[in-house]
Formats: sequence, C-alpha cells, structure tokens
Amino acid sequence: MCASTRTARLWVVFLIIVWPLFESRASLAGPEERDLHLEVLINDRQGGLIGAFHQSADGRMTATRAELKSLGLAPGAGADNEPVDLASMPGVTAVFDEPTQRMMITVTDLDRLAPTAVDAAAENGEPAREPPVSNVGLALNYLVYGSAQQSVWREAPKFSGGSVHFDARAFSPYGVLEQSAILGATTMRQADAIRLDTRFTYTDSERLISAQVGDVMTAGPSWARPIRMGGAAVSRDYTLRSDIVTAALPVLNGTAAAPSTVDVFVNGVKTYSKDVPAGPYSLMNVPGLSGAGRAQIVLRDATGREIKSSLPFFTSAALLKDGAFEYSGAVGFARYGFATAGTSYGMSPVGSLAARYGLTDSVTVETYNEGGAGLANIGIGASASVFGFGVLSVAGRASRLGQAVGYQGHASFETRIGPFSVNGAAQYSFGDFRDLVDATNRLFRPGKVRSFEIFSALDPAFGSVTPSTPLREMERLSISTEGPWVGSSVGLSAVRQVYQGRPESRLLTAQFSQRFWDGWSLFATSYVDVGKSRDFGFLAGLNVILGPTDSISSGVSAAGKTVSGVMQAQRQMGTETGSYGARVSVAQSRGQSRGYGAGASYQSSIGRIAVNGDHQNGSSNVNGEFEGAIVAMPDGIAATRRVEDSFALVKTGVPDVEVSHEGRKVGRTDRWGRVVVPSLFSNSPNRISVNPDTLPTTASLTKTEDMVTPAKRSGVVVRFETKSEAESATVILKDKDGKFLDAGLPGVVEGSQEPFVVGTEGRAYMRSLSTDNVAVVDLGGQSCRASFSFTPQPDRVVEIGPVTCQ
Repeated sequence: MCASTRTARLWVVFLIIVWPLFESRASLAGPEERDLHLEVLINDRQGGLIGAFHQSADGRMTATRAELKSLGLAPGAGADNEPVDLASMPGVTAVFDEPTQRMMITVTDLDRLAPTAVDAAAENGEPAREPPVSNVGLALNYLVYGSAQQSVWREAPKFSGGSVHFDARAFSPYGVLEQSAILGATTMRQADAIRLDTRFTYTDSERLISAQVGDVMTAGPSWARPIRMGGAAVSRDYTLRSDIVTAALPVLNGTAAAPSTVDVFVNGVKTYSKDVPAGPYSLMNVPGLSGAGRAQIVLRDATGREIKSSLPFFTSAALLKDGAFEYSGAVGFARYGFATAGTSYGMSPVGSLAARYGLTDSVTVETYNEGGAGLANIGIGASASVFGFGVLSVAGRASRLGQAVGYQGHASFETRIGPFSVNGAAQYSFGDFRDLVDATNRLFRPGKVRSFEIFSALDPAFGSVTPSTPLREMERLSISTEGPWVGSSVGLSAVRQVYQGRPESRLLTAQFSQRFWDGWSLFATSYVDVGKSRDFGFLAGLNVILGPTDSISSGVSAAGKTVSGVMQAQRQMGTETGSYGARVSVAQSRGQSRGYGAGASYQSSIGRIAVNGDHQNGSSNVNGEFEGAIVAMPDGIAATRRVEDSFALVKTGVPDVEVSHEGRKVGRTDRWGRVVVPSLFSNSPNRISVNPDTLPTTASLTKTEDMVTPAKRSGVVVRFETKSEAESATVILKDKDGKFLDAGLPGVVEGSQEPFVVGTEGRAYMRSLSTDNVAVVDLGGQSCRASFSFTPQPDRVVEIGPVTCQ
C-alpha cells in the first residue's frame, strides 16, 4: 500500500472520531435566535390562546407587554412594545415544550393574572341576532266609546256622548305610514273629526337610524322643553338593537383563588351566574344593576366552599358608556292646537339638534340647540360620576330673540348616602331668556297659520294658545329611604317654582308606605303649598290582595275643605283570552249623598269590552267601550286585540289550534286556521309555538315552533305547514305463525314508497294509503308482504289488523 493511500485512510478515521465532538459542542451552544408562535396554557387551562414569543441564542424566552396582556397576564408597567423576559416575572414560571409547540405558564401570584373580562350582555343566551323583517300589510286599532246619563228616576237614559279613536298604519319593508284620529259627538255639538298625527317612519337596525316625516316631536335633555312640529326628524335609535347596552353600568370586580362559579344577587334576587377561572375577574353589563343598591357576590368552588362579598353600586340614565353616541334632530313648522279641531302649523321654519357622547364610563357630554321663528338658542352640558358617590349634571344655555338676550343654568345631583336616596336639582333663568316653545307661541295668530287638516276645516278660534315663558327659577330636593319597620318606605320632597307673571309655588310632599302580612299594604301621601295659595291635601288607604287578580281597597282623601272616602273590591282583567274583570265601589263625600259604582270587563280573542256605571246625587251615568284591532295582509284578514307595537299573523291551516308566545298562551286559530299574536317584541327574537296536542288526530306539523324578529310597529307572517294524516292508519302486523313482528323492522308501502317502522306489538304507522295496499317488511335477508284495505275516517286514526305478513 502506498504512503498516500495510507495517509488518506488516516484522515478518514480522524474525521469519523473527531467530527461528532464538534457537532456535540455546537449543540451545547444552544439554539439559534428565532421567533415562535406557540399554543399557550395558563395553569394547565386550555383556552385556544396563541402567543408570539422570541427565543434568544442563550435560550431566554421573551414577549412584548402587549402580547402578554392579550394572553391574560399582567406584566406590570411599561411600554406595550417593550420585551419582557418571562423568567424575570415574579410568581410566573414558563416552560417551552418544543415537541408539542406549547408554552406552559404556571402563575402562583394571582396578581400576575389580568382580570377575566365577562360581558353578561354578550352571553345572555339569546340566539344569533337576525335582521328584523316586515311583511306588507295594514293594521287598524280602534276604540269605540259611548255614554248615557239619567237625571230622573224611571226615565230612560239619554245619550251624552260618544267617540271612535282610530290608530291606523300601513307597513312594509320600506317603512311604516301611520294616521291617528278621533271621531266624536256630544249633546253640545255635532260630530267632530280630529286628526291627531300623520307620520311616515323608516328604521335601519344596522346603522341604528330612525327617520320620520310628518308630525314629529323634538327630543332633548331634561333641561329643554319639547315642541310638536310638522316636518322631519332623524335620530340614533338604540331601541332597534336589544343586544346593545348604552348605559354606563358598574363593573363588579373580584378574585377567585380557584376555578369557581360566581353568582350575583341584586336586592336578594339572583340575576347572573358564570363560571370563572382562578384569578381576578371583571363582570360587565350584569342585568339588574340599575339605580342604587348593593350587589352580593357569591363565589363557590368545586368543593362547595363559598365566599360572599357585598359591593355597593350606583347607576344613572344621565351617563352613557365609553364611546356611546346619541343624536336627534328635527326641522319643520311649529304645530298648534294638538288634539283639537283647530290644529294648524306655523309659517316660520324651526329646528332643533341634540347630541350626547360618553367620553368615559364616568363622563358624558351633551348639547342641545334650537332656532327659528327669530330665535337662536345654544346649550351645552355634562354629567359626571363623582368618585362613585353620585352623579352631578350641569348645563348652560344662551338665547337671543330679537334684541332680547338671556341665559339659563341647570344643575342636578343624585346619590345614595347609606339608606337614603337623594335627588336634587336647580334651574335659573337670567335676563330675557327664551326657548322655542315660547318663541313659536308668541308668533301664533288666529288665521295666520297653515292648515293641513284632512277631516275638517280650520277653526282658528278653537285651540289658540297663549305665550308660555320658560321657568324662571326652580329648586327641587327629594329624599327617600326605608322606613323604621320591615317593608316600609318614607319619602319627602320640596319643590319651588317661579314663572314670569305667576305667583311663586312652594310645594312640600310626604309619602309613606308599609307592607304588613301577605298581600296587605298601607299607603299615605300629603302635600301643602307653603306659598300664597296655602293649598293642602292628603290621600291614605289600605289595600289587601286576595289573589293573583283580586283585591279590596279603601281610602280617604282631602283637598281643601272637601273630604271623601271610597271602598272598592276589584278583579283585575288579565291579558289571556277569556279573562274578565269586575269592580264594585261605594264613595262618600262631605255634603253629598253616597255614591255607588260598578263595572265589568271581558277579554276576547278579538278585543276588550268594558261597561261601567256610577250613581250619585240622584244622577246615574253609564258608559261602555270596545277596543280591538283588524289586521290585513296578503295571507288574510283577522280581528284581534289591540296591537301596540309589532305582531304576527300565524297560519296553521287547521282551526282551533293553540298558539303561544314565549310559552304564554295567546289564543286558538279561527276556522280558517289563522290567529294574531298582538304583542311581539320588535327588533328582538320572539318564540312562537304551536301545541301539537290540539291538532286533529288526522293532522301533523313539520315544526312546532319558530323564531321571528319583527321590525318596529310592523307585522310578519309565521307559517306552520300542516300535513294531513287522513290517509294514514295504524296497521298491526303478525307473521305466518301468528306472532307480532319484532319492533324496529323497517318497511315501505308499495306504490307511494312511504317508509315506516314496526313498533311494539307489531304496530306500524303507515302514511299515504290508498283503498288497497301492500306493505313490504324487511326481515333481514328476506322480506314479507302484508295486503290490506283502507277506508279513511276524518275524525280519528284508523286501526287495521292484525294482518298477516308472509
């Protein structure tokens, strides 16, 4: 072997021996610097978390503060983009499991866990929100009223007046057109026709917009007066979305030492329950937290150990949550003489604009501005939570009407101090302050207005108005608390008001109520005007509840020198079809003869009827009324009870079928298989169900309930498809040995190929039968055939057999 070959072989042996040593040293040097995206488990709890980490060359694991916060950790103060070494966090141990690509984080210091945020409003269990729908149709509410009087005994009662109140609407997916009016007649004048409101409304639940054209009313804060006008209005309408919470509700914070169930009780009533992991938690938008009170938090872990805590809360409608924005605006012509035959509109255009915005959960700012008819009025305000102690609201306005300039200031405060709820407000006007109500009333002149009357000619002298100046001075303070005994409450209030050209009013009121035994309660209220009038009055009474709808009450009242007492027994009419109400009463006033009264009412599927009568001082009065509605849609016309908001026309195609809304019985279908559900919740899911036990034995339903979300003041059609079972029968099958066929065997009816399954005792329910039939049963590897005749019975399910299958 030559020297060169020997040398080459020695080098190969050397490399084989030495190279693994270099490779081992390289592996001991640690991993290269790299970015990783890992599944994160905190305290062995899987939550579907993926975190972004950076591994340095020496093996250290870091993540930015923002990333750690998103994973539910509290890395401490610092910039969000600053990297944090996981090993440097006290109370936190992080282990990188490379084979499973997981970051296992163990937190022993619960302060290092970010609060688990739970939004109760987003977890209310409601089904996914469906956009509201509206079919095309008409709805007409009506109230027919008539009265008669008898002044001389034994004489027939004489007609004293009557009226019909209409509230009609036409609805479609594009909006709702409404018209309301009163037709009336009395013994003093001939029949009148009074138009109330004519309005078209369009709503958009996605953009939360409500727009109106026609007779509208301005909207604004409590320190501004609304005005009716004919024109257009637009607003952000949060009522179009029941899943959006705009109020600044308190957040309930706590810490669970172990995975637990947290229950929230408000005023002794359980309002929310949620499972939370170990660590701090924050409960947001918890239902029932309104006004002032205390919330009791009960933590219960897996061993049943309970920890109770109590947290005070205070909420106010004056505060919006952070980022919530509301606005409303209206333009048009001032309306005069509403609900009179002389209703009319001004010549000068006017308008208003209001807006509110939640800067934070604790601060809300607002503005209200109005102008026209020579007026310019600008106002701003703010409401703020004062250290959680209460809510303070302040506002200021400035106005100019011609050469008259004035200002107005408003302040209010509401709080709860221990057991006392305190509410106070003050408002003052300076200079010659005017608002739009006063400015438009000053321009009113009979005959100098536009009239858009539909039913009657303009009567300028009827319904004229006088100037109405704004409130010059007002102070108000009210205090309420629980009384000295269990079930009692006490309230005191003082109000001072000054209007230009009127006497000062200073009114003091006191209220007291006491609940005794089950269903017994006592109440008393009194007032006194300590101003020039010195008016005084009081009302006290006792109420005894005898059952869900029955009660007896008595009371005594005084106003000035008039003192009267009354006793009454009453049954309150319910909302269910077939419910009824009744009352009887006796009253006595100083200087007058005893009076008697009685009444009765009944709720039917098509409306409410009521009759009332009273007799006193030799005169008798009797009146009656009927209230109901008629709805018309392409699927049919139906009579029903009054429709307040939205409704559904339910069709089953079968008469006398029971229909329910949210589990409450509404009524039964008429002979055409239709019934109206008159009280749906608009822009919210409504569950409408059918009781299958009320179906004829020869009919069945493809479904027994449906969910529908109607648009505001609209109607929808809900169809339940009914399948006729008149051509069905129960056939009893036996084999050639006379034994029942085994349960569970499948089969088909020849011809229709309608499948069936054999039940217990050989019973098989077969559909789509004809006069002569053959049933084929699969016996597993072979089959048998059963022949039988069938004659339908319209009122029952036919039973045939036993029939031999061979």
